[in-house]
Amino acid sequence: MKNKHEEMLRNFFEDIQRDMPDEFSIKMTGYCIIYAPYYICFLETEDGDFNDYVLREIQNTIGERIHEQVWVLFNTEEVPQKAFDQFVVKVFPAQQSQAEIKALPMVDRVAKIYTSMLTIGADVRRTANDPSKNQAHIDSIYSTQSIQNLPAQEDLQSVIGPEMQTLEEHLEFYEPPDILLEDELCWPNKPDLDY
Repeated sequence: MKNKHEEMLRNFFEDIQRDMPDEFSIKMTGYCIIYAPYYICFLETEDGDFNDYVLREIQNTIGERIHEQVWVLFNTEEVPQKAFDQFVVKVFPAQQSQAEIKALPMVDRVAKIYTSMLTIGADVRRTANDPSKNQAHIDSIYSTQSIQNLPAQEDLQSVIGPEMQTLEEHLEFYEPPDILLEDELCWPNKPDLDY
């Protein structure tokens, strides 16, 4: 079943494309760790429109096989450098997770997950750029860092509180409002002001 979860999520993300084949793998990097039945996904891209498209595709598939509920724990556009060079999906048994975050304040729980993802990305990047290291070293980093730092089961559920936005709420929050101004309802239109 482990490989099935990994294959399903990898196929789901890789099949997301808008304008060109393999668009997701070209534009998106990050890490998706599966602690079945949950997963934590860290997505990064320099194409804001494509990021919105990916989030909408995820939203549109909630309740269809893969996603039952999706929350956005952290979102930023202020990143000087990507953490990952490619998008990777890994599966680990939930009972192996050693990360305990339930006792932390909510902000620290989210920060722990976010900074752990950044650390994993930096370590993988450093190892991948070392000619003396091979794929086994990279897999070892994913395994040890994920199990030590990323929560599963109750600890992961503890991050989902009333202040966390669902993906739908997140998309609504960042979507420009559709406001119709009173002046737009008047005819004839008022002339533009010239200064």
